[in-house]
Amino acid sequence: MTLTWRPTEDERRAILYLEALGLIHDLGKLSDKFLQSQASGRGARYDYHLVVNPIEVYPRGCCAFNEAKIIFNWQKSALSNMAPFKERTDLTCILQGLSLKDWNNIDYNFAKLIILANQPSMAKINWKLVFKNNLSPGLLIGLLHGIAHFEKEDAPPTNKQPYHQMFRATPFGCEERIAVETEDGLTAALQALPLDRLGEIITDQRQQWLEDMGRWLAQGLADTRRPQNDVSLWDWGYTVATLTKAMAAWLFRNKPLTLDFTKRDWLAWRPLRINLDILGIYQRSTTIPDLLGIRRELDKAFDKVQTLLEETYALANCFYRDETGVYYLLPDFDLDEELRQEIKECFPLDLQPQIHLEGRVTGAELDSRGDQYREAAARLVARPRQEALKMREAPIRYDHNLYPWEQEWTSDRPRNAEICPVCGLRPVGYPCEGSEAEKNFDLESWATTKKARERNVCRVCLSRRGRRSQEWAKQGMSDTIWTSEVADDNGRLALVVGRLGLEGWLDGSLFSTIMIKPDLPKAPSPARLYRVAESGRRFWQQVQKEIAPKVVGQRSHRLAIYPDPKMLPYLQENLGSYHAYELNWNGLSLEVVWDAPQNSCHRRFVTIENLDYFANRHRLPEAWPDELTNARCRLKIRAPPGKRGGRSPK
Repeated sequence: MTLTWRPTEDERRAILYLEALGLIHDLGKLSDKFLQSQASGRGARYDYHLVVNPIEVYPRGCCAFNEAKIIFNWQKSALSNMAPFKERTDLTCILQGLSLKDWNNIDYNFAKLIILANQPSMAKINWKLVFKNNLSPGLLIGLLHGIAHFEKEDAPPTNKQPYHQMFRATPFGCEERIAVETEDGLTAALQALPLDRLGEIITDQRQQWLEDMGRWLAQGLADTRRPQNDVSLWDWGYTVATLTKAMAAWLFRNKPLTLDFTKRDWLAWRPLRINLDILGIYQRSTTIPDLLGIRRELDKAFDKVQTLLEETYALANCFYRDETGVYYLLPDFDLDEELRQEIKECFPLDLQPQIHLEGRVTGAELDSRGDQYREAAARLVARPRQEALKMREAPIRYDHNLYPWEQEWTSDRPRNAEICPVCGLRPVGYPCEGSEAEKNFDLESWATTKKARERNVCRVCLSRRGRRSQEWAKQGMSDTIWTSEVADDNGRLALVVGRLGLEGWLDGSLFSTIMIKPDLPKAPSPARLYRVAESGRRFWQQVQKEIAPKVVGQRSHRLAIYPDPKMLPYLQENLGSYHAYELNWNGLSLEVVWDAPQNSCHRRFVTIENLDYFANRHRLPEAWPDELTNARCRLKIRAPPGKRGGRSPK
């Protein structure tokens, strides 16, 4: 039987703080000194686990116990060796100022826990004899440190890299040089980490804080030896944080009095997949605005799910996302119907997902060897994703009981009302303004019934289209949304579709082709699986934001055409702001947009096609823009997508 459980506000706060502790537990590796200590040859001593000063954190008197000798050694190292807290002197104070209560209602501050969190061997120490409690949160993260990592891979010393020629790698083997002892080095990244804002993880600023942390942590390495230099500190920390968060929720629900942190058999997670046939949905779109409108709706829905699971209830983190949907790692709970319904309510009625909770993946399985380990790793993402792909084989069916069109359209609707060609579900013009059904949709005020009927769509799809031209103009017209302007100087336009085939990496099979040493292949650890997903996501971001703009380039110029002031009143009354039109000049048609912001005298037409192609096509002289500026033109109104007819005034 499923029991509904949600954390209290105090429990939620503690779970999110434990997530943060898991994220930063190994941040001492974000240092040039760490690279130097791990380099080939004899490197300088660097105690990267001493993120805080143990002399300030631990009382000297506690060292009377034999179990506390390790603390004495930390304090001795802190006096003689380099450590992270010496490179960033505010770390100890920041972490001592943050506290949480564990599942047994015991208070801890971050500084005492973080030294244990990156050292699994500390679980063998009887800390209760020293501190009257066993520092359970730190030991939990230390235990998960080993499960998320790949320490079972014993790379030989010959795999170490030279300090001044050290590289980080992608999961697929592509390497880039790591800058050392420069303004862009790892020590500079450590000093730039926004740790003073760590408290934001329990607020609505959580996502922004994680993005800011990721920018710097991604520069560091979990392991510097080849070919283990493929997991960044961000991938590593986020994986540990994700495992920690789910287990913390399990512990707060069950509140066990005793735990053995030297064993892994009580650890377990369950992947949750929330899937739609996103590519199939996109293929139903007949125009780019419709496709982008649906994408925005899905992005908003997935963002709501992320807020619900990651922040509101602090149950799980998103571990993977692609065109099949999103995948979370939940605690070993059954999915209660109340939570399932809340997830569904994040999505519009016509874009409802499939929600499936997969079987258990245990800590013992993830920390095993050979086929058992690879099978367990595959059950985190690869196997659930294979099930999600089967959606493409089945036609999309709607539960029409959710859409009572007949009851809502009792008047002002002909019996043969057309169905919206975009969604294929709602009648054209639906819902009527002022109707009860209108409250079920978040519609833009301009998406009226009249305008929807003119464009032969429902109001929901019209609202989703948005006002792309207006948004483009208000953002400064620095890029383009117009296909005629994207076309090259010969008028050619291509739609490029790319796909990364990650299946063999997500199920772990391709990792076995990379050898640590002759008899030891790479293991598909959770951190590596996340690294694969992150590498794919960042690649497409780089293509969109950096590579494509450089390769394609920007249009060299546009023309602004200002009408005769005597015509402004007529144009303002009859033209739609930011609508596209055609100027007919000497028998030539030139595409323009009416840039007419409210309360502005700068009303003008702006060209929206490749002017080099326009000039070459019509063999125009170089001075043709000057001729156009003073010419008399006809204006042709282009019908919006789906709208029948159109006016053609002079």
